[in-house]
Parts: sequence; structure tokens; C-alpha cells
Amino acid sequence: MIAALAVTAALPAAAEFAAEVYRDDSITVRAGLQGSSSQYVHFGDVLVLIIAVSYDANSVSVQELDAALFTSAWPADRGALLLDWRVRSDAKSESRQKRVHATYRFQILGCPDDDTPTCPGDRDYLLPQFVLEYRDLNTAGDAARSIRFRPWPDTLTVSTTLQSDDEDQLFSFETYFPTGGYPDPLVGEDGTRTSVVTAGIALTLLMGGLFMWPFRSRTLEKTAADMPRWQQQLQSLREADTADDAHFFDALRRCLVWYCNDELQLDPFVWLDLAEPGNDAGDDRRYADLRSLFMDLLHNPAGQGVEFRQRLEKIISPAGRT
Repeated sequence: MIAALAVTAALPAAAEFAAEVYRDDSITVRAGLQGSSSQYVHFGDVLVLIIAVSYDANSVSVQELDAALFTSAWPADRGALLLDWRVRSDAKSESRQKRVHATYRFQILGCPDDDTPTCPGDRDYLLPQFVLEYRDLNTAGDAARSIRFRPWPDTLTVSTTLQSDDEDQLFSFETYFPTGGYPDPLVGEDGTRTSVVTAGIALTLLMGGLFMWPFRSRTLEKTAADMPRWQQQLQSLREADTADDAHFFDALRRCLVWYCNDELQLDPFVWLDLAEPGNDAGDDRRYADLRSLFMDLLHNPAGQGVEFRQRLEKIISPAGRT
């Protein structure tokens, strides 16, 4: 949910460093990315866009610098996710000059090209044109006018945080996550006393385990041992709450990856190197449905958790694998 906070305060000095992108007799607009001249931007970093407007409040009425001003110019489906926005205003009664300063915090989470599902390597984004409306109160009819401006600098380069190969393509999943995405084992120094205590505890647990062995539930033990990790994950998904889309789809993706690793001996992340689904070559054609589902899951299709789980079940069922 977008949070809107309106605060009356002095115009921050940061606005003075935003470039002037529009001026006429009635209104002046400054707009730019905060720290853009020195900031090294990575994919997913939180960025700040500044838009500052100065005008004579007795002669001009300006539309609110709200969330719609940002999302109408740069919507989420074009790569930018607005996190929150704030507005501060400063009115000087002696000069009748009013200044409004807005900051928009957002993330780059998509590719510059709408048709590209993945974009390894550095990405260049052309900042969109913003449209701001105002009314000249001294003009008959009070007609609305539109200002079009583009923040400066008008391009943004986002660097990848993942190493690429010589052809600027991603390596396999194991290259980036050698432990399968789990944390590395903890390593600590062990003193003589600690070793003795640890050995004593371990021996006690071992002997207790041996004594209790005949009383354990062999049925449950056999079920846990025989069930692959992807089946356990799938069983958890059947009982999981689908209200939290982010966690549900993350678990669903993990189930699909484990199934591909354990049952098919393939790494589904190599599919990201293929630009189009029709480019599957050789034996990969057998897994077209799995690859299509894998690519769809990368976009977190909201509200469709049950449908996508059923789609996975159908593909990996014995009938779906034939």
C-alpha cells in the first residue's frame, strides 16, 4: 500500500540541487534523482526522485504532487515500483511565492524492454515524461494547462549484482548459490573443556537414542525417509495459506526447482538463457510445460496460488510426465 505523508516545513536544500526542467512566467519545475551524479545503482536499490514546483499561489493553482503523478508516468508494469512518497510545502506570504517539494521512493524491478522476461548485465532506462497540470486563475474560463517534463539526468544505468559469462549470460544456479540458497554452516573455535562437554552430550543422546529405538514409530520414519524433498514441499503447499502471495510463490518455485534437480537431473535456471519458449532444443522440448510454468512463476501472479499449484501437480503427475 502506498503511504502518503503531507508535512508543512521549509523547502529542503536537496531540492535546490535538482535540475530545472521547466519554467514559464507562472511556474518553475525542478526534477531529478537524488545523488544520481555519484550513486552507483544496482538492481533493486531504493532510489529517490525529487520534484519541486514554485509558483504564485494567488495566480496559479497546481495539481497535487501525489502518487498518481509518478505511477501514471512510470507504472509498475514498466519496471518501477513506487514504495512511498512525501510532500512538503513552503509558502512565503511576503512574496506570495509557494514552493512544493515531493520525494518519491521507488525500486527498479523490471527490464527496460517490456517484452523481455530477463535482462542480465547492465540496464539503461530512459526516465519517462511526467505530466503536471495547473490552472491560471487570471485567465477567463480557468482552463487547465499541462506541463511535460523529464527529470535530469534523463537516463539511468542499473548495474547487475550477478557475475555473467563471456556472452553476458547468467551462470547456473549452483554458481551463485553453492549451498543451494541455505546459509553456510557455522564455524567456531572449540576448546578442550567444550569438546569434552560436547562429546558427553553427544554420547548421552546416542545411548538414549539406542535405548529408545524399539519404541519409535517406524512408519513415520519410513515415510519421512522415502518422501523426496519436493514431495514434502508440495504437501506443505497443499496445506499452506495462499493469502501471502510472496511466500507462497517462493515455496512453489522451490518445489519446482527441487523436482527438476532431483527427478530430472536438470537446472531450470538454464532456461533463462533462452529468449523465447520456442527455442527449446533437443531433449528440452520434453520440459516445455515445466519451463513455461517456471517463467510464469518469476512474475508472482497475484491471487493465483491455487491455480499454479494445481498446474504444477498436473505437470509432474505420472500422466503429465508421459
